Amino acid sequence: MAPRSPQGPCSSRGPGSSRGRPHDDDVPGAHAILALVNWLIDNAVLVSFLVGLVAVLIALVILVVRALGAYRRVRVATTTLSKAGGALAEDVNRVTAALAALPERQLELQQAITDLQQRAAAVGVLARHAIAAQRILRSPLWFVGH
Repeated sequence: MAPRSPQGPCSSRGPGSSRGRPHDDDVPGAHAILALVNWLIDNAVLVSFLVGLVAVLIALVILVVRALGAYRRVRVATTTLSKAGGALAEDVNRVTAALAALPERQLELQQAITDLQQRAAAVGVLARHAIAAQRILRSPLWFVGH
């Protein structure tokens, strides 16, 4: 079997190159970047946990902000509804008082109607007597020729 090169089985480009890319010895600062990448690869579970933790914390902050906004809106709506409920209760009390006074007013109106009917009957009797008296007074004029 042929000996393997340290770059892997596909590195047939010669020393100093890896798949067409410059070797890490050729780029300044490559060891620091590769060390970071290797650390991320070696600690992928920890990195995933930390990223998930940050995502959960951001979601919790958003949730708290939304909950506070909803609480404020509910508090304003409750205040508005209590004021409207108070006004409605006042209207109900006013209508109830008016309905309670309605039978008294109906009795007053019924009494006034009865009095008016009696006066109308008296006026009718007086009108009939006045017409009869007028006929009697004018009856001699028929004989005179008027």
